[in-house]
Amino acid sequence: MNQHLCKYAVVRFLPYRETEEFVNVGVLVLCEELGYLGFLLEKRRSTRVTDFFDELDGVVYRQGIKSIESEITRLSPKANASVDGCLTLSGGAPNLSSAFNFLVRPRKTLFHFSDVRVAMTPDPSTKLKELFGHYVRRQFAQPKEYQEQLMREAIHDHLKQWDLSKLYQPLEVGTDIYRMKFPFVHQTHAVPVRAIRALHLNLRDTTEILRKGDQVVGGLRRIKEGGELPDDCLVVVKSPKPGNQMHDVAQQVCEELLKLDVLTASYSDRDSLQAFAARAKTEQ
Repeated sequence: MNQHLCKYAVVRFLPYRETEEFVNVGVLVLCEELGYLGFLLEKRRSTRVTDFFDELDGVVYRQGIKSIESEITRLSPKANASVDGCLTLSGGAPNLSSAFNFLVRPRKTLFHFSDVRVAMTPDPSTKLKELFGHYVRRQFAQPKEYQEQLMREAIHDHLKQWDLSKLYQPLEVGTDIYRMKFPFVHQTHAVPVRAIRALHLNLRDTTEILRKGDQVVGGLRRIKEGGELPDDCLVVVKSPKPGNQMHDVAQQVCEELLKLDVLTASYSDRDSLQAFAARAKTEQ
């Protein structure tokens, strides 16, 4: 399959130039060889952007994204169907290279473009969706396993900062028929007495939250019934924001853990994590 050279730039929302903070909100792709100029802009999930700049009126972003969309479509007016709630575009401009260069020029507005990059692809339209998924939707970070890995790394950093990391080691705990790996276990005379694990519940819907909760709660219940669960266990939970059904369901999972005498702490509650972990100093 023939490969084609594409240029692309990431659209960034930068409302405060004083801090240089920005959020990726779109991608623009040019393939001169095929006469293609395509873009995707983040319109459907605008709260992801407005939550980051929580002091900014959301109308500023929503009006701004419409404005930059109009600017691009004015230069290349042939638009096709929307993809995943965002407009895509192909052809139309008599000089696509000039249109691309005009769009990505340095600008002093709420939106600007990254440095131009290049990629080889057999299909620029597919590459556009791939780049949008990576830079804007961060699809590489969506799997639950990846999120819990990030949580574990953060917990390890905290323990190291508190001079507690040497007291905890990864260990499989359980019976002959069921075992679960804990990333942080403190042992006394080779017996696991204190354990910490992460649980990512900030998922897309209540079904996923309950499914993940059932998996962890069920596993801990099996280990407890087998008499192998450490006396002191803490599950660090990352939950959806309060005020919606998903948060309430995540709280139900935490209540199920408490029924097993397993403590829970919010991912943002570093004080509770430190207080729990520091008890290992007295158990040596």
